Amino acid sequence: MDNIIQRSIGRIINLDDVEIAKHTRAGETDGANNIPPSDQKTFSKYEENLVLEAKAEWLKYLQMTEQYRNSLDEKALQIKNQLRSDVLNESSKLSQSQRQELDLLDQQIGQGSVTYKHLQDEFLNSKEELQKIEQAVNRPLDISNKNFYLPLMAVLALAEVPVNRLAFELFFESMPFVSLLLSAAIGALFIYFSHVIGILIKRLKCKEIEIDRNKIILSISILGLVSFTLMYFLGVMREQLIAVEKAGTLDLESILSTTGSVTSNPFDSITIGSKGFTLLLLNSIIFITGIVSSVFRHDPHPDYEKIFNKAKGIEAKFLGYRKKFESEQVQRLRDFNKRFEVNKSQQQNFESELQAISDKREAIDPKIRIDSQNLNLAIARKIMAYQNGNRKTRSTSPPNYFSDDAVKLVERVMS
Repeated sequence: MDNIIQRSIGRIINLDDVEIAKHTRAGETDGANNIPPSDQKTFSKYEENLVLEAKAEWLKYLQMTEQYRNSLDEKALQIKNQLRSDVLNESSKLSQSQRQELDLLDQQIGQGSVTYKHLQDEFLNSKEELQKIEQAVNRPLDISNKNFYLPLMAVLALAEVPVNRLAFELFFESMPFVSLLLSAAIGALFIYFSHVIGILIKRLKCKEIEIDRNKIILSISILGLVSFTLMYFLGVMREQLIAVEKAGTLDLESILSTTGSVTSNPFDSITIGSKGFTLLLLNSIIFITGIVSSVFRHDPHPDYEKIFNKAKGIEAKFLGYRKKFESEQVQRLRDFNKRFEVNKSQQQNFESELQAISDKREAIDPKIRIDSQNLNLAIARKIMAYQNGNRKTRSTSPPNYFSDDAVKLVERVMS
């Protein structure tokens, strides 16, 4: 309870020895004059004044207490109004703002957006298409070395350059760049043919769909024949270069005019020697390596891997877009949660203040009862001090009410 109120009632309730001695002396003074008379049935004038003084202070105490109670009620009402206007309304606005912002985000990049719906439809269609072909083939993709295939084929194509470069120097000795360019083109052609042949060989294993096996075998044969024919003539050109080098000339004019052991046409003879055979063998090894790599790299079904890669690509694109939307959504929710936490903290502060006010208000009535008891007891002590001093000095017998319970007498008068 308010300290001012406590100090006000405390002046009467809290008695010290000086206060008790004062009332004792007053009793002694009245006792010497046999006041109050022996036949008096109620409090003497002095005792009555003590009660009236206390009663006046008690009424003042009750008035101040009621004012304190009203001030608490006013403060609680003010806090409730502030809670409604500043906190609860703000919480409602935050909730509404959160819904609007999340709805807008959904329309912009979420499930309500055109892009999201388009990607989702693509994803579902590709997934359905993949499921159909997986049910048809009833097996996983039959591929291996997927990540190493293109680097390996690139290495094999580069390996063809130094292998075949010397064969073209028979005609382009004075233009080494042309020799390199032609050897690179031939190398790329061989590797491309090996790639296609490998796919066609693997295609022969396909059992899920109808294929024209004779056409595939014919294509393999033609590509193989063309490739090995080119390799053979590269070997012949390599042999002719060796022959020209032995004759001591390397340019085209001297080749065409060379007589003796070197014929006027480099291709008059198509026999191949050890140097040419070595070139043919190297080209064959690289070519067959490319074919084997292609066989292991590709699936027998012509569309399985294409549909699989398409479905996985669309899935990654859709999931990436959805993850972007969800991340943005989570970030918005986190921002709003921080604002809600601040709002909740303010609400808790207001509620704590209201609870504190409620506790103070609930403590008023019990405190009044305790203070009333203490006040009655303090007045009774003053009266008893007066009566004790009065008994000591009076020559007549004390009034009968001196023997009554002073506390009960005071309670009856104060009530």
